[in-house]
Amino acid sequence: MAEPHCGSCRHLAGYPVVAQFTIPGEPVSKARARFSGKSRGAYTPDKTRAAEEAVGWRFREAARGHAIDANATYAVVARFFCATGQRRDVDNMLKLILDGLNKVAWLDDSQVVEATTRKERVPAGEARTEVTVHLIEEIDRG
Repeated sequence: MAEPHCGSCRHLAGYPVVAQFTIPGEPVSKARARFSGKSRGAYTPDKTRAAEEAVGWRFREAARGHAIDANATYAVVARFFCATGQRRDVDNMLKLILDGLNKVAWLDDSQVVEATTRKERVPAGEARTEVTVHLIEEIDRG
């Protein structure tokens, strides 16, 4: 895989890479929770849930043996390569990545202390999401 780092995240080069992976296909945005009139409860739309699960599985493949550490902080670099003209907010695409890595890469995405994102337009057939997770530091939560 090509190095996914952009010029704005060169400062992360000194931090260990926990995982680097690509999710093929058009990037997916985190959808808002839906509410069911019958059960009166909130639920995550199927497309969002499937996309979050795909993120988790790609991470697991790239970071075999990784153990969740509640005392670590992380940086995430995410590049979204979109082939369609569909409007997507970068923050919603990043939210899907971060939520997909909860209880997989980290206990909770509150452990992410830095995120760098970029959205680019690409020709049909080249759509994908590239993600790199860096370990920043172990912290003492007292």
